[in-house]
Amino acid sequence: MKQNTTSGEQVDFNRRGFLKTGSLTTLMAMMGGVALRAEDEKKEGAVAQPEEKHVGPPVNCAIVGCGVQGRELINTLSKLPNAPVVAICDTYEPWLRRSKELAPKATAD
Repeated sequence: MKQNTTSGEQVDFNRRGFLKTGSLTTLMAMMGGVALRAEDEKKEGAVAQPEEKHVGPPVNCAIVGCGVQGRELINTLSKLPNAPVVAICDTYEPWLRRSKELAPKATAD
């Protein structure tokens, strides 16, 4: 299929080319494209700067729904220093008990 561009040129456009390009684009997006790497070597004369730690007051977190995603949230929050899980809530008792084991300091309801 030939299509006209805004400048009046004709461009060959077909389904096979579209699918090949789309598949390659999707594959590159899934693979993360080009890997970005930090520079390993320090330049001469560069002054070493101390690492900044942005630590603020703790943010109390509550989880509503202790299914698969809720338990994953509890696992992730337990790794953060300033995000204690203080409350968990679910209507299904087995999931609530299981989540209570992951967050023993949290109140369960």
